[in-house]
Amino acid sequence: MENSTNFSSAQQELPRGTDTVIMGILNVIEVLVGIPGNFLVIMAVLLSRKLQTASNAFIVNLAVADLLTCMVLPLHIVGDWARYYFSSLEPICQVALGITHICVGCSVLTLASIALNRFLLVLTPRSTYQTIYRPRHLVIWIILLWSISGMMSILPPLAFNIGKFGFDLPTQSCLSLTDFPTSKQYEYILVLGFYPIPLAVIVVCYTGILIKVVKHNRRLKQNKEQRGNSKPKCSNNRIRISNGNHQK
Repeated sequence: MENSTNFSSAQQELPRGTDTVIMGILNVIEVLVGIPGNFLVIMAVLLSRKLQTASNAFIVNLAVADLLTCMVLPLHIVGDWARYYFSSLEPICQVALGITHICVGCSVLTLASIALNRFLLVLTPRSTYQTIYRPRHLVIWIILLWSISGMMSILPPLAFNIGKFGFDLPTQSCLSLTDFPTSKQYEYILVLGFYPIPLAVIVVCYTGILIKVVKHNRRLKQNKEQRGNSKPKCSNNRIRISNGNHQK
């Protein structure tokens, strides 16, 4: 009887810290805002042929990734607000974390793809841009984004036992288990795989666009100044011709 009582109390002892309560509230807000917002973005592009461009294909892909993330956030909320630990938390957290990692990784890769798309749109000939971003190429590109994200997020814990998803008791939330022996290695894989290269692509592409725009504006300003300086001379010539004709 005593053992049963201790087991029951141990099951119920999951004190809720302020941080987990706040995180749960933020997740609720994100669900309420993110699901309708991303859904409207997707529908706007699908229903308008004018919006169905190569750039917007990546925007839709980003919205899909964010929408899926928002749809699994209620599973995170269950973990954040659970009053006691129960075995069903493990599969709930595993599904939530797996989908979240894939979608977040795909979002980062998509942001880099958007930056590259804008860079090529501004700095390459139109024919080159259209060749690169043919519909078939776009489909392959987007499939690769999801495949790369899925392999980096799911393959290490499933195939190589690097990292483990579940309900993390020390933090009392759905996370990659901090007490698992290879959890740090999994974090390194995610950080090094998803962030340095996409960040470098984003910085280089938008820096290139900025330089191009600055040079273009500078040329426009110089041309405007040259036209402004040439106008009085042209005006004087017209006056002289007019006066000459009048005298005749």
